[in-house]
Amino acid sequence: YDLMASLKGRILEIDAQPMDKALNTLVKMPEVASATQMGNRIHILLDPRAPVADKVALQFSKELKGQGFSVIMSESADPNLEDVFVALMHGETINKSSKPQ
Repeated sequence: YDLMASLKGRILEIDAQPMDKALNTLVKMPEVASATQMGNRIHILLDPRAPVADKVALQFSKELKGQGFSVIMSESADPNLEDVFVALMHGETINKSSKPQ
């Protein structure tokens, strides 16, 4: 069973400037379980109760632009092993019955 499949639809990548301030803004949003800088992007694991990543990407882009950030890109992304680790560290259980929303 692919552990990453249970996180499908919960990962976002955002390129917004200035990045440090955008990251600080995003971590405060209730839909965000975890946000970290990965290279020139902000990598976000959404809370399990949040809408799917495609919907949240548009919402976050609008919110950041409304606060004066330059948003180059905001889109859903595939989960990686670090996302699985972060989800487990946040107390989530990942099993065969987990299904993306």
